[in-house]
Order: sequence, then C-alpha cells, then structure tokens
Amino acid sequence: MEKRFAFFLGCTIPASQFHVEAAARKSFEKLSVELIDMEGATCCSDPEISRQFDENLWIHIAARNISIAEKLNANIMTICNGCFDTLNKVNESLKNDKELKDKVNRDLQTIGREFKGTVEVLHAIEVLHDEIGLDTISKAVVKPLKNLRVALQPGCRLYRDEEKRLVEKFEALVKALGAQIIEYPLIRLCCGVPALYVDPEFSLMERTKRKLESIQSVNVDCVVTFCPACYDRLEKGQLDLRSRNINFNIPILNYFELLALALGIDPDDFGMYLHRIPADNVVEKIEEEA
Repeated sequence: MEKRFAFFLGCTIPASQFHVEAAARKSFEKLSVELIDMEGATCCSDPEISRQFDENLWIHIAARNISIAEKLNANIMTICNGCFDTLNKVNESLKNDKELKDKVNRDLQTIGREFKGTVEVLHAIEVLHDEIGLDTISKAVVKPLKNLRVALQPGCRLYRDEEKRLVEKFEALVKALGAQIIEYPLIRLCCGVPALYVDPEFSLMERTKRKLESIQSVNVDCVVTFCPACYDRLEKGQLDLRSRNINFNIPILNYFELLALALGIDPDDFGMYLHRIPADNVVEKIEEEA
C-alpha cells in the first residue's frame, strides 16, 4: 500500500532551492510515496526570528499550518530542520496543554480553522528511515555511491532531539546509498546562521570559515545535509569568502540530491546545475562507479 504524507516545504526550499524540492519529489515517486501538497500553507513560522519577536504569533501560525494537514487526514512530513523544529514543538505543546489549545482555537475559529491534534509531524529522516526503511532504499539504489567521500552536516536542530536519534538515522540513510562518511573535527560546530542575524562578520569568520576549514582538512567530495539553512550558509559563505581571497571549493548537497542520483534520476532532471558551487565531481564519480 502506498504511503501518503502532507508535504510541508517551508519557505527556503521552494523559494531558492528548487533542485532540492524536485529531487525530493522524484525520489519519493520512485519509492512509491504519495506527497500531498498543503494548499495555503505558509512559513512554519521561523523558529528563530518569529519566535523571538512574538511567541504567541509563532504558535498560532504553526497551528494553522498543522490544521491544513488535519483536513487532509495525513501526517505532516517536512524536509526542513527548522520547519520540523517549529511544527513538532507546537504540535506536541498544543496536544498536551488544553488551555493553550483552547486559546489558540478561539483565535483560529475567526478564520475558519481548528487545531484538533490528530496528526503527527515527521522529519523526512523519520519517513525515510522508519516508514520506508533502509532495506527498501538500498534495494532501490541503481547507482551505489561506494567511492563517494562525504562529510555530514546534521545541523544544530538534529542534535537537539536526541530521543528521535535523527543524527544516527541520517548517517544510516547515507550509508544505505553506499557512500563513505568521513569524520571531521568540527562536525558539531554551527554553520553560522543564527549568528548571522546579529553579527555577520563573526558568523562568516568564526563559524562558516572554521567549519569549512575543518571539512576541507579531511578531503571529501561534498558535504551532505538535510537543513536548507546550513546548505545556504555553507554554499554562499564560500562565495563571500572568495571576495576576501579565501578560497574553498566544496560542493554542498541536500541528501535528496544524493538519493535521487543513487536511484538513477538524471541530475539535469532535478536541476543539479543550479548549484553555485558546482557538483560536477560528484556526478562524475557516481557515473564512473556505474
């Protein structure tokens, strides 16, 4: 029986990482998973800026988004770490706090919405690892990535949810494609995004640059992440550093791009050419293996 999920894209991926969305959609189609678009969904809302500005607004926006999935009678799957953080936290808070739930629903009723607490919020990692399964993914691989050396960038949010073992599952999903995970010293160092809002210079030089130096020291073919914020920062950060004659050339890939390549999907079909740091070396290495 085909699995189905309400597909929550967030804002960054559909706005500027079109190739990630395309790779995810094509990969899930290969894996016989139905993705239901959440018509009318908005920003999750952002777990940093929005929550700091007005936590009450943050809760209400998330509750409204969750109510859309409830109408679809489908659990939410998000491919963004930040969206998962917001939607999962608000979903659990409202389920466990009747007073807060009633307050939010009084407000939502004015726009014809209601939070019922009938769906779960899942990270794409959970869907791939727990719902689809490593065996199914491995069997679907037609181009194993056995010669590919990758560095993981889990991002801060995956480390915060140790109970769900998201980092461990992320590693297992990369290994299921046949790739080699190469450890590097500063894997837990932040990419620099939160600091970017307060001190761009510190973010670039003390977070992004240090992170890239650590990755470069272990000679990998690419960095792999699920987080669109980490992706953006590590890729754009390299371009910012080049203007200072500090040169890195490390392709940053979303996991779904690796998955799509391993499943035999043509890189041009999901737009891998949109990378600002070209990933031609990754594609070439995979083609050599095949």
